[in-house]
Amino acid sequence: MNQLSKEELLNQLLGLNSSDLLEIKSTLEIMEKHKISSDTIKSKAIHSKDTNTKNTTKIKTKSDIEKQKRELEKSVIDLRQNSVEEARFSEGISCINCGCVDSIVKNGRRKNGQQKYKCKNCGHYFTEAKDSFISGTHKSIAVWETYIWCMNEGYTVRKSAEKCGIHRNTAWIWRHKVLNALREKEEVMLGGIVEADDTFFLLSYKGNHKNRGDFYDLYGREARKRGGENSVRGLSNEQACVACGVDRGYHSYSKVAGTAALTSKKVKEVFTGVIQGESVLCVDGVTSYRKFAKENQLQLENIEAEKKKKGVYHLNNVNSFHSIIKDFIRNYKGVSTKYLNNYLMWCNWLKRKKMEDSLRIEIMLSTALSKIGSISYRDVVLGTLENVKIRGIA
Repeated sequence: MNQLSKEELLNQLLGLNSSDLLEIKSTLEIMEKHKISSDTIKSKAIHSKDTNTKNTTKIKTKSDIEKQKRELEKSVIDLRQNSVEEARFSEGISCINCGCVDSIVKNGRRKNGQQKYKCKNCGHYFTEAKDSFISGTHKSIAVWETYIWCMNEGYTVRKSAEKCGIHRNTAWIWRHKVLNALREKEEVMLGGIVEADDTFFLLSYKGNHKNRGDFYDLYGREARKRGGENSVRGLSNEQACVACGVDRGYHSYSKVAGTAALTSKKVKEVFTGVIQGESVLCVDGVTSYRKFAKENQLQLENIEAEKKKKGVYHLNNVNSFHSIIKDFIRNYKGVSTKYLNNYLMWCNWLKRKKMEDSLRIEIMLSTALSKIGSISYRDVVLGTLENVKIRGIA
């Protein structure tokens, strides 16, 4: 039997609103991904054949469509639940409260179909989404999958909100919920020949003040328009320093390292645990890397600006990475410095991780879900700078 296409099914659901169509489309994609048989799809499809006519399809009433739509969603809800459980409990389902593994039993389902569990050891009830970045959002995992697809496409907040049927403010909060979770689970290790260099962004206090008449007293400079220039020449505390590292295996890492020039202390804070021992560290002659290289048994190679190359050693890859970061940040038209680490990590996911889009979306979702601990609105608006002291931003 030939499998009905998505378009044929959706055309029979014209009585539903855009949000319903989005849910059905996402459901069908999940079913296709897990290779559900065509007989199963057809048995749940929202249509019926009129027996009094020759193979004429008749649209059911709105109530019938809604009923069978729920049945169709229920037929794949276990698939969604399994994908979430695999991401969060790869080593077996454990209690969110006490960590016990052997005393977990199923305890019914919630109204949205999520499986409930009970820990007989401590009496705690939980679901697979408990204490994750999606807990408390009142939206199904299908909508979150669609949103992460929008992030993978680089959509703006407003366009993502339109695609997912949510408010633009919610879309912005969701962006940073995902990015916060990804950043906290990010594990990068650079090795072999590693190129390191820093680049700079003008400080942005966007979101930290509202019609402040004492801006100069608070931030130490006159307010400027987005895309303006530094008030003083050269490096200063009005610029955020971003330290970057790239190896020849196409791995990259970047993080805000305070303001002005990069110091030995900042190098240690950024790259400790990131660069493998006995690697070759290529820099542009900056002395702040010497102490770090010695402490971590790294071969330090200084590349003179005039020569640009020293045998197989050069800084072409990290300089290219700087251009990628600048172009990416520029697309979002005024990123506040307190969110800069999130956008740097997002850029790394989209521009440096070479993989199929479907695989990247799946890994982004599973990585974010594997973080234990919910992310609140307050966590987002407070910003994400770590170990960075910038006046007015925290």
